[in-house]
Amino acid sequence: IPQCPGNAITIEPKVVIDPEKCIGCAKCIGVCPERVFGVPWGSTDTPSFMEKIVEYAMVFLGNSPDNAPALYSMMSHVDLNLGVFFPDKGIYEVVESLVKLADEFNVKIEYNANVSSVNTDKKGNATSVGTDDGRTFEADAFLMCGDYAHTETEVLDKKFVTYDEKYWKKKVFAPSMMILFIGVNKKIEKFAHHNLFLADDWNKHFSEIFDKPQWPENPSWYLSVTSRTDKDCAPAGCDNFFVLVPVAPGLEDDDDTREAYAEKIITAVEQVAGEPIRPHIDYKRIYTHRDFTEDYHAWEGTALSIAHTLNQTAVFRPSRKSKKIRNLFYAGHYTHPGVGVPMAFISGELSAQTIGDHLK
Repeated sequence: IPQCPGNAITIEPKVVIDPEKCIGCAKCIGVCPERVFGVPWGSTDTPSFMEKIVEYAMVFLGNSPDNAPALYSMMSHVDLNLGVFFPDKGIYEVVESLVKLADEFNVKIEYNANVSSVNTDKKGNATSVGTDDGRTFEADAFLMCGDYAHTETEVLDKKFVTYDEKYWKKKVFAPSMMILFIGVNKKIEKFAHHNLFLADDWNKHFSEIFDKPQWPENPSWYLSVTSRTDKDCAPAGCDNFFVLVPVAPGLEDDDDTREAYAEKIITAVEQVAGEPIRPHIDYKRIYTHRDFTEDYHAWEGTALSIAHTLNQTAVFRPSRKSKKIRNLFYAGHYTHPGVGVPMAFISGELSAQTIGDHLK
């Protein structure tokens, strides 16, 4: 059928999916008016291929399908029925737009200003924040959008900590990610913009993330060819893509380990593509746990904060208002509503409302 980018579906005399050609985009589920591709959820111990496609969205909530509250099935509805949007010029264009918007409102952005302390008065109000390079910034209220666990355990004085190290160690943290950025000097025609490749031993990969943390032996992975949609993402005749492998937080992440794993993933990509990729690589970058920690102070290198388990959902997530400092507030993926760029934006709106009420 023309809607299948991998030409994996035939409909005569009945609907048949060729798993060797299927790239896991799940477009068939969204376009089928008769819901031919529906599956009997949980009917066997081993999830079906289509069931895996629908359930994989739980990974991006920092959870496994077996442990995610049922309400998050709405994520698959959003993906498959409402659609996924790609910003012109890539996701960084959202950042550029925010900078332009801030400029319109005369907001001054201080770059390279890593906050290392919060200064308070005797009444328990924050008066200023200090940075690594010795600068101080005063304000009537403070909104922390960085890593919540880092702020509470490394930035605040102990007497002002709401959630101490013991609290964070008891939490179920979402996966980190091994992200492989690749630029090749040719087109890889096999791939669409969004591609999922799901391990045969589905449950083992999740166990290697949440139960017995280790680098997964045979992982599921996501591959995004941004140049398939935005031609400006790569030179003419070339492709720009990244591979994302969910992995457990806190793993050993030395140069040899990450390089060896990157080679393992490139081999898997070549097998699926059906053609060599290594000889055509013009650019390669590996981004893993230590990068998330160095760039964002991420706890154990998590890419997504704490997982969306039932006990870490909605009101059970960390508060967006400090219980010890009256004018200190939080936003980001740790707070409600949680993980994901849209959710982080919403958390900012909610915290802005809270700060507005506080300043009245």
